[in-house]
Amino acid sequence: MAGISREADVSEQNRQHFMTCSPWSGAAVCRAVQEELKGTVGLAHGGVLIVDESADEKAGDGSAGAGRPYNGRLGKVEMSQVAVRLGYVNLTVPQGLWSWIDGELFLPETWFEADQAARRQRLGLPKDLTFATKVELAWKLIQRARDQEIPFEMVAMDCL
Repeated sequence: MAGISREADVSEQNRQHFMTCSPWSGAAVCRAVQEELKGTVGLAHGGVLIVDESADEKAGDGSAGAGRPYNGRLGKVEMSQVAVRLGYVNLTVPQGLWSWIDGELFLPETWFEADQAARRQRLGLPKDLTFATKVELAWKLIQRARDQEIPFEMVAMDCL
């Protein structure tokens, strides 16, 4: 999406508004990208999954998962929302290929305390959602990629 914004000369704020207000399912978009990867000739070898967390600064704690984790973009602990993301890279094809293919919102453990139930419901979080560490979320993403038969040979990540 960032590439589309650059090519179309659309501001980041407009792109974010478009993504937030669009009626489609983020999970469905990720599945469509995964299907496209699986159908692309030349990607049978050389694929790498990249696991990383991504934090967006928030003005308050009204967003799902908002808390005070370390925000790498800001280089400090700050009110933020964190996602664990899975990227795909394959440099064996001409011009290379890279894409974000999956992700999970990290919810701090405090979000699962009994007094937070109404808040989770108000924000539309699934009732059966349970706490998972960032590492557990990363493993879930890797397993989903394997189950979807995404062609990869290696997984790369930082200290996460």
